[in-house]
Amino acid sequence: MDGLLATELITVSNDLNSLNDDGFWVVSTTFEGASICAKFGNIFEVAPFPEQAPWHLIETHWKSSLGREEYEKYVEEIRSQIFLGNAYQVNACRVLTTYCNASSIAPLFAKILEENPSHLAAFLRLPEIEIASASPELFLRREGTSILTSPMKGTRAYGADSGFGVKDSSENLMIVDLMRNDLGRICKIGSVNTTALMREEEHPGLIQLVSDVRGELLEGITWEEIITPLHPPGSVSGAPKIASLKIISTLEPVLRENYCGVFGWVQGEQGLLNVAIRTFWLKDSALSYGTGAGITWGSDPKDEWQETELKTANLLRIAGGFSETGWPFDSGIFETIRVEAGKALLLDKHLERAYRSAAELGIDMPDESWLREEFLPRHINGRYRIGRLRLTFGQQIGVNFEEYREETKLLRLRTLMNDGVAGFGIHKSYPYTRNLTILEEARSEGFDEVLSVGSHGEIGEGAISNFAFLVGDEWITPRTNSEILPGVVRSVAIAAGLIREGDLSLEELKNSSGLLTEVRSVVALSSMKICIGVSQIDDRFYDIGEEVSSLVTSLRKITQSNSVG
Repeated sequence: MDGLLATELITVSNDLNSLNDDGFWVVSTTFEGASICAKFGNIFEVAPFPEQAPWHLIETHWKSSLGREEYEKYVEEIRSQIFLGNAYQVNACRVLTTYCNASSIAPLFAKILEENPSHLAAFLRLPEIEIASASPELFLRREGTSILTSPMKGTRAYGADSGFGVKDSSENLMIVDLMRNDLGRICKIGSVNTTALMREEEHPGLIQLVSDVRGELLEGITWEEIITPLHPPGSVSGAPKIASLKIISTLEPVLRENYCGVFGWVQGEQGLLNVAIRTFWLKDSALSYGTGAGITWGSDPKDEWQETELKTANLLRIAGGFSETGWPFDSGIFETIRVEAGKALLLDKHLERAYRSAAELGIDMPDESWLREEFLPRHINGRYRIGRLRLTFGQQIGVNFEEYREETKLLRLRTLMNDGVAGFGIHKSYPYTRNLTILEEARSEGFDEVLSVGSHGEIGEGAISNFAFLVGDEWITPRTNSEILPGVVRSVAIAAGLIREGDLSLEELKNSSGLLTEVRSVVALSSMKICIGVSQIDDRFYDIGEEVSSLVTSLRKITQSNSVG
């Protein structure tokens, strides 16, 4: 930690009073209060981390103790407790766990030091557990009788347009007040001061609000008498602390364990301990990682979930693996393919688009013959009448195959003025968060999809669909450019002469006066739905006649005749 390398393990104790013994001790506590104190014989200063082996990315799925809906309900319950006056702020956490067959996570820590550096990063290897922490938050630094704690509350993405809001600043102030109170229990009267308030610190992918609280320790105080009153750290519990801990123990389904404890070293009257956030621990082939967010009355459950995702993104990208829904934690491209009775529809077209995008974006791709002949046959099967196969290509290949429950109802769209452009980009890339958020918002308003519109009224695409419009006797789809994805079904329909590219404006789409060529019918095109009629765009309704049925039938025949499996 911080350039110190300790070797030659002498003894391990679970009693914080052991720290009174002379020597160099590493301390790790769980959020719930269990302690490991490990005494080492050899200490090397300004030493590089000795691990040289490469880290092999995890290939399994991470399981969260709370899913998105469960976490958002947790946030709402905390807000209810705040409304009742039972708390002011509570830190709501979840723990992600996956199987790990690595003999050690030392190579993971070495990778963290390169790609997510932190001066408080620390690694511990003991026979029963390994801990790799990339924590940026200081629990305490002790130099003689002087003590410093730096609570970190308030998070935003690096490069975000908006700054910190009222919620972030009030959250930070509450925890500063809590830490001042906690230090007051172990420091001389009048010595506790806030020496920095809400400074902005940059960390990999994040900017955080940090404050400093300092004090002068009471005479003759021991390490056990320092750590116990301050534990667990206020920034990862809440205010008031006792009430917050009761809410946490009631509503969180699993123990946090090493997440949100403290981790570092002590030696005599010197010490450096972090708040064990951004931390992995390996125990009995289970690798775990925690994430959370501070909840106040001003919290929005969806935003708090996104904050927990933001705090996992870079470190889980480094570790590898996939979310429960099969998405990787890095960035790359993907293809979603319809599978009927074990046959992948339009597979050639999907792979052609993926390899073209990869070449343009500089993404390494596997040998296509291996992908077709070895990889895909292991994952495509006929257990579903209709399945959804998602392939992701980034730092590792991901595959997710699940049943697809087809809906035949006609779609209702609402227009979306999309930041001056008519689409979401020419490459099918992830993270797909923006598209899925837009889709979720549309569905919450009673629609099924959006129709993106550019600044000059030009019609584009949907969050997950292309569109074709019946104008006169012709089906027209908006031209692809740097804004609009060249959909696979769309390209097949153009090649077959069923639709053509053209320009269409929102004015034409909504025209009913006869002064402009009128759009009679609309269909949505996508790999999973193939082709489906659109009954409504905003407050305008469209015909679903023979022309729509004919196009749907033709496209289904073409896609089914171009299947592989």
